[in-house]
Amino acid sequence: MIFFVIGRPQGKARARTFYDERSRKMRSVTPESTRAYEEAIRCAFVSQRGAGELRAASYCVDIIAAYKIPKSWSGLKKQAAMLGTVPVTVKPDADNIIKVVLDALNGLAWEDDRQVTAVSCRKVYRMDEFLLIQIKEDIHEQDFSDRQPDARS
Repeated sequence: MIFFVIGRPQGKARARTFYDERSRKMRSVTPESTRAYEEAIRCAFVSQRGAGELRAASYCVDIIAAYKIPKSWSGLKKQAAMLGTVPVTVKPDADNIIKVVLDALNGLAWEDDRQVTAVSCRKVYRMDEFLLIQIKEDIHEQDFSDRQPDARS
């Protein structure tokens, strides 16, 4: 299953925690921008996934976050960016992109994101901004439980 989310990649923003005087308890609220982006991811998944239903025991998720090449860059630097030789260090961090994608797909692609056993995220420069998300059933679970570290190490 591969699907796209058109637009600038966003990360999971930190929840805002405050004291709620009505309930006399601490409360955390996810920012509206994060909720809206999670909804965009869910809508893209539902509209592009087709007829199949994903209900495996575990999944691998690969994410490509594409960012626009800055217009101010020289032609040579733009070309290098398209070839992948210029590192993409813009925000958000890759771990926050992963978090927003996994949380958005809870209950849709999987019951809970604890079922995701392998994940990768690569940030790249492209002409347009988007997220490309690939979800695969994890059928290559390797069991290393019988391996012990070398005592001489």
